[in-house]
Amino acid sequence: MSHRKEKFRTRIIKLFLLLITIMVSLQIVTLYFGASTTISRLTSELSENLTESVMQKFTMLRAVPSGQVRVMGRFLQQHTEAYSDIEESHEQLWELMKLELTDNPYLSSFYIADSDGNFIQVQRTPRLASRILRRSGNSAIDSWNYLDNDFNPISYEEKPTSYDPRTRPWYLGTTTEAVSQTSKPYLFTTSQLPGITITYPVIDKTGEIRQIVAADITLESISGFLHETKASPNSATFLITVDGSIIATSTADKLAVSDHKNGETRLIRVDELPSPLLKQALANYLDDGTEQLRLHYNDEDILVRITRGKSAGILLITLIPENDLLGPVFELITKSFLIFLAITLLATVAIFWVSQSISKPILLLSKEVGHIEDFTLNDFRGVDTQITEVARMNDSLVSAVDALRSFEMYVPSELVKNIIQNEGKAEIGGREVDITMMFTDIENFTSLSEGVAPQQLMAQLSEYFDALTRIIVANGGTIDKYIGDAIMAFWGAPRPMDDSAGSACRAALQLQEKLNELNRAWQSEGRPTMPTRIGIHSGHAIVGNVGSEDRINYSAIGDNVNVASRLEGLNKQFNTKILISDATYQRVKTHFNCREIGETRVKGREEAVKVYQPMEEYS
Repeated sequence: MSHRKEKFRTRIIKLFLLLITIMVSLQIVTLYFGASTTISRLTSELSENLTESVMQKFTMLRAVPSGQVRVMGRFLQQHTEAYSDIEESHEQLWELMKLELTDNPYLSSFYIADSDGNFIQVQRTPRLASRILRRSGNSAIDSWNYLDNDFNPISYEEKPTSYDPRTRPWYLGTTTEAVSQTSKPYLFTTSQLPGITITYPVIDKTGEIRQIVAADITLESISGFLHETKASPNSATFLITVDGSIIATSTADKLAVSDHKNGETRLIRVDELPSPLLKQALANYLDDGTEQLRLHYNDEDILVRITRGKSAGILLITLIPENDLLGPVFELITKSFLIFLAITLLATVAIFWVSQSISKPILLLSKEVGHIEDFTLNDFRGVDTQITEVARMNDSLVSAVDALRSFEMYVPSELVKNIIQNEGKAEIGGREVDITMMFTDIENFTSLSEGVAPQQLMAQLSEYFDALTRIIVANGGTIDKYIGDAIMAFWGAPRPMDDSAGSACRAALQLQEKLNELNRAWQSEGRPTMPTRIGIHSGHAIVGNVGSEDRINYSAIGDNVNVASRLEGLNKQFNTKILISDATYQRVKTHFNCREIGETRVKGREEAVKVYQPMEEYS
């Protein structure tokens, strides 16, 4: 099958334009279709981070007052006789409550109510004052002392009241359990602000509640925090209860409304807002747990994210107009397209010139290569170019032609052609060289492998081989092969070495040092250790390519190779880690401190072999 050919320059320009087109298209498609995913992720992350921050602030607001009411409650519990009648001891209790109010700027009010309906209070908002409500039967007198910032009285007011603390949610929700208790968010009667009440019960001898110590915390600061940390310029965030009451918002909406049924002021509900978004989002969440959805309202899409706080019954709903997030994306797509278009026009002109400057010398050089193919070397001239890569190619060809010309002086041209065609072909065979051989083997590997999962064993064995191989190679050794858990390596081939024995002994000592480190680490991790025995022998061996015509292996063979293998096994007999032969010892004795083990017979040899244990290298 014939293929239509085209010029190198034309191909470069086509490929460049295709690449630019693909890049622009992918960029636009990625930006456009990835925007939805990115927006969803960002919305989720923003909402989760905001929820965490709000809940941290909510927790912080509760933490200190919880301790304050607990301390005051325990104080009253311990001094039952002195403070059993809060009306009689209200002056002293006022002073204590003023201190609590001063210590915590987030406190809106601190008060105590008893089971008879009497009530004393020191409040910060809406106006600094101390208060006592005295109850007699079904009637009560409410007395107010309005104070300046130093708690000095500036005016006094006394009037009848129908207020009964025993009917308030914070009183009714307090149990006899001796712990600080938190009410559900509600609207404070006096300040008309949303907040929570922290209470602590004081129990009488019969186990009933005698008094309740309480502190009010307004959630006004939460609304301020939501306003300061808006997710986008036009977003809105609401902190609501699961029953739909709004307790904080990033908007300026009022949170207090008058109930049409009973005329009481209460927190506004999501279904009373002009926009139906919150109502719909809450309904979906309560129906099927939907936490993220897209709603359409006033001709725009709104991304809604609902996150449940750690406090039971508290939800954070974030409304983000999609244009707030997509607007910058579309703007970026437009700018990117214009920038890519300008780059494409400029680059097309540049690539045309560059492709011509590259293709011309390559075309000339390809014609010159034809002289090498025809072996008409005297006609080869080379090319002159400013392009580094083409110049290097030309220089290499010039050098090759010069070498061929020199070779041609000694042998006929036809023979040179045959040599060039066969150059680099690997052939089976080897040569006898002086080398130092090393064998390593893991002690009791069979038993070790039986108690370890195959995947774990393979991973640990790979870590083992990696560490040992690095040390062997770093010391100039050649890895012959891995035999199961064993390594066969040698020094002195393919490159001759003056001190192959010393390099092998040095590597063996470093191997044992590294293995000690690895075994300690493995033992601490609960993995099996891999103590290793090493045998080293020096002598002549046949080194070269061994195998078949289809596959060969560069290896060492001979009797001396077998001796190194046998020495590795003798470590078990002498309780050693490294053994070297006398032949190796004679070469390294001036550089290594070796302990003589003695003479022993090895399989395959009649004469005894003297063996040594290298201890350290002399400094």
